Amino acid sequence: MWTYGSNDISIPQRICQQTFDSILGSTGEYNTRQIIKPFELDLYYKNYNLAIEYCGKGWHSNEDAIRRDKAKIEKCKEKNINLIVIKETSRRYEEDVKEQVIESLNIINDATGLNITSQNVNDIQINYKKVYDAELKIDEIKLAISKCKNIAEFQKKHYNYYNIIHKTGMINLLDSIRTVFIRTNEELFKICSEIKYYKDFLKYHSDIYSICHKKGILKDTTKHMIKTKNSLKLEQVIEIKNLLLNNKINYSKIACAFNVNPSTIKSIHSGRTWKHVKI
Repeated sequence: MWTYGSNDISIPQRICQQTFDSILGSTGEYNTRQIIKPFELDLYYKNYNLAIEYCGKGWHSNEDAIRRDKAKIEKCKEKNINLIVIKETSRRYEEDVKEQVIESLNIINDATGLNITSQNVNDIQINYKKVYDAELKIDEIKLAISKCKNIAEFQKKHYNYYNIIHKTGMINLLDSIRTVFIRTNEELFKICSEIKYYKDFLKYHSDIYSICHKKGILKDTTKHMIKTKNSLKLEQVIEIKNLLLNNKINYSKIACAFNVNPSTIKSIHSGRTWKHVKI
């Protein structure tokens, strides 16, 4: 569970909600205490008498939570409610949720009479703006950005906001604190010499990357950096292709958001790679 301002927003629960709403073709009741009083169900689908419980490591590991979870299970059994439990196994929430939903498809299909396939689950496009309530928080994000001198400072002080910007494709909000003044080659070499990983260079210093590229010194300023392989997943490629439909977004900005080299984005755009993925 991640606390955002005065409201508690469970990011993986929101992902669960979008996933199940999509495959069931129905809108579930979210965080309801009306079904198995006094306990709360994370999601409940009345049409199918189906409930979903997301067990995050931080909120379901102490003794009280374990007793409460057992009581919920018993209550669901009493009311013949089909309960699907999704457990947090990693911080890659979307991948984590979808994998466990696929593992539970036999139970879900038996309970609902539907014929949901693993492909149906994998094809779901999560709307991260809704997950994070990003549009409602944009003024707060802009205010936080205005108080920072550069992207690295913003990322350090406001990681949750940075994560929202990254996940929702609103990376352009950071343009106001990018380094825009021209630096000497000596300054650029000094800055780059302090960056160990190439992925961090792309992610946190895209402004410096752009300047080095324009000056033709990118190869020399980055030759010491450790380059790690970063394989894109299908859902990321789909998101990238959707972003590329907006001609105002350039390769460097998208590459920064997905922690890859701009040449990777160019290859996707030209169809040299991932050409089988159609939008």
